[in-house]
Formats: sequence, structure tokens, C-alpha cells
Amino acid sequence: MLQLAGCLCQDLDRTVSVLLSKTGDSNRFIRDDAERALVAMVENTSELRALSAVITHGTQSVLVQCL
Repeated sequence: MLQLAGCLCQDLDRTVSVLLSKTGDSNRFIRDDAERALVAMVENTSELRALSAVITHGTQSVLVQCL
């Protein structure tokens, strides 16, 4: 079970990284879908895990760097 949780955490990290980069996409549809996916991730994971993934990968995001 712990090994499965580790795989899911790695997948979540990769997914958050890609989704955050897509929130700065010039295509509105991609941007909107990335935002919806991030909202769904936050609603379906623990607050601590979601925050950790966003902070870790948000510093690499184009959107966060522009702010």
C-alpha cells in the first residue's frame, strides 16, 4: 500500500507540474482545462498534499514566474 501511495505522489507531482505550465498557455481552452484539473486535484487530495505539490512545482511555472 505504501508503495502505491508513493507512485501516486510521483504522478501527482508530474501532473501538477504540467498543469501549472499549461495555465500560462495562449490557448484559452487549454488554459481553462488546466485550471479545472487543478481545482479537481485540490478538491480530491489532502490540503497539505495539494499545497505541497503546488508550492514545489509552482516555482517552476511560467505563470508564477510572471507574477
